[in-house]
Amino acid sequence: MRKNISFSTLIEENKQELTRNSQEVERIEKLLDDKYLKTGKGDGQ
Repeated sequence: MRKNISFSTLIEENKQELTRNSQEVERIEKLLDDKYLKTGKGDGQ
């Protein structure tokens, strides 16, 4: 673990990580939606 790092730096890094994670989730959700639309399977069928 890094020493002598400010809380604001840690918070900013965490915000950036959360943004990347949510963008990745959106990308995966879109891929899943596209797959279900193409196969005609969706809504738990």
